[in-house]
Amino acid sequence: MEMETRRRLERVNLVVLAVSAVCLVLAVLWYLADTKPGTLDRWWAVVITATVFLITTGIAIIRPFTLTHHRTVAASVMASVVFAAGIGLTWSMVSTDNGAEPIEGTRVGSPAAAEKYLDQHGSKRMRHIPTGVMVQQMKFGGANEIDVSGYVWQRLAADVPERVRGVIFPEAENSYGLDEAYTYQHADGSKTIGWYFQVKLRQTFDYRHYPLDRQDVWLKLWTKDNTQQTALVPDYSSYPPWMDSKKFGIDEGLVHADWMPYFSTWSYVQHDHRSTQGSNAREYVNPGVWSDLYFNIGTKRAWVGSMFDSLIRTLIVAVIAFLALFLYTKADDDRRAVFGFSTWGAITFTMSTLLVIVVDQAQVRSATGGGMLTYLECFAYVMYAVILGVSLNAVLLTARREVRPVEWADNRLPKLLYWPALLGLLLAVTLLFFSDYP
Repeated sequence: MEMETRRRLERVNLVVLAVSAVCLVLAVLWYLADTKPGTLDRWWAVVITATVFLITTGIAIIRPFTLTHHRTVAASVMASVVFAAGIGLTWSMVSTDNGAEPIEGTRVGSPAAAEKYLDQHGSKRMRHIPTGVMVQQMKFGGANEIDVSGYVWQRLAADVPERVRGVIFPEAENSYGLDEAYTYQHADGSKTIGWYFQVKLRQTFDYRHYPLDRQDVWLKLWTKDNTQQTALVPDYSSYPPWMDSKKFGIDEGLVHADWMPYFSTWSYVQHDHRSTQGSNAREYVNPGVWSDLYFNIGTKRAWVGSMFDSLIRTLIVAVIAFLALFLYTKADDDRRAVFGFSTWGAITFTMSTLLVIVVDQAQVRSATGGGMLTYLECFAYVMYAVILGVSLNAVLLTARREVRPVEWADNRLPKLLYWPALLGLLLAVTLLFFSDYP
């Protein structure tokens, strides 16, 4: 590289380094000034500016524009390490963040909050029936199915009619005719009745962040009174002082397999059922919007096994594709003869590596139902682009017309750019998918 060109590139790098240093400081201050400290809001700005700052700092120190072999290799390794660190840092931040609590409706975390909500939404004059839940088993049976079992109970005053006693899970396949498990008679004439339930639910889950995804498993509870004269309220008196992070309402011995509960909470959701369910005596009159009670269980996936099971296969394919670049040569006829390098042979080789990626992608789509593009699935698309690039490199290297960037130092440039390009694309995909997290 000419001396003047090299100096210009070094000056440009120093300018970018200075700008990125200022931006990094501003990004950190912006992140620390977040109104919700401890969450991942604005984290992406810190990762991007830190990545640019570290890479430009490394270039300033290594000075790869001299084009000496060891300096260019060191720059390639440095960029790859920075990109890989950015990916790993993002995984760590996302997996350990407990501020992401997606739930259905409006959270109510205390008796006062529940009463206030019902008063504001037209349920002030209704009879309120305290209702509690204890979940003992929870198992995902598919991408959109989950089996839940446990106990549900109600505290019933002496004057509560028999017809309104009980709970319905309207979203479940088999929620009617629950087995009564126990009854407690209280001195004031009221009593507590508990039922055992075992239901299969179908819910729409968001798998965009798979396998770093989190899901809200919810139980929707209805009263048996369809005249809108009663409303269910959480029975906070049956639990210790409520804290979402304490996971009350979930059995401590619950076997969670690949999913770990990390919070539980109550909420209300407004629904217009557009039906009186036959309770009207004359013509239909819109009964208005109902407040449905939900019990929410926040779960996060045990992601390490799913992630690294796929990454090991992807890494093996990536290493094999990288090693193939060392077989591609135009200047060394002896090496070409030994390895039998040809354009068709290179294309055949890359096609065979695609099979592993295709199978891996199919497994991801099977696990998530294939209804949306997921984070881990994008790894396959990145590998498709990289393998296509390796094939294109072989075509250009054997072309009759000279392609100087490819033929420089006998195909050195593709070797130097391979890992930074692969890891840089993966970091870009990671930032794209998690920039709006949670």
